Amino acid sequence: KKKKKPLGDSSSRARRRAPKQTRMNHSGLLSDTSVYTEHDVLPQLPGFRTNKKMPANKKSSAKYFEGQRFIQDQPSTVVPASTLVNSQTATGFTIGTGKPLHSTGRPKRFNPADMPPVLKFQAYFKEAVHESPLENFRVHKCDIFYYTEDDTMQVTERKAENSGMPQGNFMKRHEVPKDADSFYHLGDVTIGATLELYGRTFKVVDADAQTKAYLVKNNYPMGPTEEWPEDRYHRERSVNTWDPKVRYNIKKNPTSVFAEAMLGKTVDNSGRAGFLQHDRKVLRFVCIWDDRESLYGDVQQFKLHYFVADDTIEVLAVFGLNSGRDGAPMLVKRSKVPKDLKDEAAGTYHWSDLDVGKTVTIFTRQLVLVDADESTRDFYAEQGAALNPPAPMDEEPPPPVKREHPPHLGIGSEEDSLTSCVGSLVQHPPKKTYGADKTLRFLSRFITSKPEDMDREFVISYFLFDQSVSIHEPPKRNSGIVGGSFTKRVPVKKIASEPTLNEGGFFVGATIGLVGNLFLITDTDSGTLDFMEENAEKFPYSDFPLVIERCAKQLGDAASDGSFEKACADASCDGGHSLDAEGFKSVMEMFDLATPEQQCITLFRGLSDRGLIPVDSLIDEIRG
Repeated sequence: KKKKKPLGDSSSRARRRAPKQTRMNHSGLLSDTSVYTEHDVLPQLPGFRTNKKMPANKKSSAKYFEGQRFIQDQPSTVVPASTLVNSQTATGFTIGTGKPLHSTGRPKRFNPADMPPVLKFQAYFKEAVHESPLENFRVHKCDIFYYTEDDTMQVTERKAENSGMPQGNFMKRHEVPKDADSFYHLGDVTIGATLELYGRTFKVVDADAQTKAYLVKNNYPMGPTEEWPEDRYHRERSVNTWDPKVRYNIKKNPTSVFAEAMLGKTVDNSGRAGFLQHDRKVLRFVCIWDDRESLYGDVQQFKLHYFVADDTIEVLAVFGLNSGRDGAPMLVKRSKVPKDLKDEAAGTYHWSDLDVGKTVTIFTRQLVLVDADESTRDFYAEQGAALNPPAPMDEEPPPPVKREHPPHLGIGSEEDSLTSCVGSLVQHPPKKTYGADKTLRFLSRFITSKPEDMDREFVISYFLFDQSVSIHEPPKRNSGIVGGSFTKRVPVKKIASEPTLNEGGFFVGATIGLVGNLFLITDTDSGTLDFMEENAEKFPYSDFPLVIERCAKQLGDAASDGSFEKACADASCDGGHSLDAEGFKSVMEMFDLATPEQQCITLFRGLSDRGLIPVDSLIDEIRG
């Protein structure tokens, strides 16, 4: 048995770490593998693999620094000879020089003078204008940029103010073909040359100083400088409207103010004292403008704000509800307002020129100051010039707006249609109001001249729950007319001739129009009479005190001279003590008190006792 050496033996550990010197390759030849990794020795167990693929990111060696391209230095590595021998191709490894292409040391700094120049030429082309009596053509001014680096060209059109045409980059930078076999070069683009670029004919008229110097230095031909041609449109526009050489609406730079102050022009500090003393102090006045003398003119209200810090004024309009005017309230923006536009010596408005009741001319518009707020009055009181009391504004009250609902077209219910007329854009279901669960029944007949319809009787039922009505015709034997339902239950508004008809219009003796016919109510039942007397505020002819008062006024002297008492005694059935229904009706007809019949029924029900009315009680009620 061989003796095992202890683990601490250094020679055994060295032998385990020492790799084999030779190894058979796939072709049967011995290859020198000078370095073995530990994954050739250790078992590849799951979770302990050492032959994982490592990221093989390749770093870019080409760099671009300050306009120059160069290859960045790479760390030098020593490749074993055996690796080169075993490599199947000579290009399998890249060995960089590690130095820039133009230098063996640090890259040179960028120098703009070493860059190829860009030449700028001034040119124009003409565009034909059709169907215009003012002009036949229009001139477009352009700049041609020639890049000597790669012989490319770029064309940009100069922007004109308010031209209404897209301007700017006209042709992108690229090599422009001259014909089918060649491109434009610098010798073709010179002053005075004519270039044909994609169907446009450009005329080169000038170039900048740098371009001219470059052309002279490199012996390129150069023609004489020409002037820009002028078309009729730009000539007339410059005379009538604007000068293209003047730049408008350009605010002065504060730097220029500072530079002028350094040269001796001092800064204007005249408004600084007012700013320090009266900053954020604003006087507010209410003013009106009466323009009723002009066509469609009216009285308009404004707010005048006076800024004490710099003596400027702004005027804002005050719009009423649904005025129909533009929503912009600014009438005059904050500025100094002159007193007289024709006289500059008059100066501008000061706070001492404003007072309640005075008329202020705001650029030809006469505004009358009618009131001021409390802080404004306090300011004037501190200055010793109290304002006048508020002046009354002569304003006409707006006419009352009466909302008129359109007639119902018959589509759907009228309540649903009225939800569109309440003034809200968001419609909601109509709220239904229900009345008492009671039905009023009335006996009626036709008011007609047709003999076959004179004896027809109908029962009209009025439903208080939903204000609807139905008409029923009781059948009669040998009448020749089939009885039954004359009109089904429908809202009374749909069949009534008067849209305001309600339960108060139903009483004995009333004439109502339903379903295109006139009905005369001749009688009713006791339950209906009881309900009408209990709700006398809705049925005036069932209100006993009101009926007595009306009869007393109508009788007049007949109630006091004894004529009414004598008539009652003559119609009495028991020698002048009481009246029955027929006698009472005859007395009422004698003094024209029987119309409508409902008030006779109300008096009889209120005074009768077992079907008889005491004459003394009737006379006492009439006289009382």
